[in-house]
Amino acid sequence: MSAEERKEALVKLESAHAKVMEDLGGVWVAMEAVRSSEPTDNLHDLLEELENAVSDARDGGFFGSGANAHRRALKDWHEIAGDAV
Repeated sequence: MSAEERKEALVKLESAHAKVMEDLGGVWVAMEAVRSSEPTDNLHDLLEELENAVSDARDGGFFGSGANAHRRALKDWHEIAGDAV
């Protein structure tokens, strides 16, 4: 593979990783809501919100492909870098 293809694959991988890291913000917020909950809080709903935040980070929610895009970019990177997994 050419150096340009390697560079392009790395840029895609870094971009996908950054997007997932950004999406994790919602996970941390939802996790903190669960962690700081009181006995009188509705844990079921708080955990559902956490589950939805994790799902959005993993699957990308409505408009993205989340960690799935990172997995594809990582696979492409390994193939181009010559260390396919």
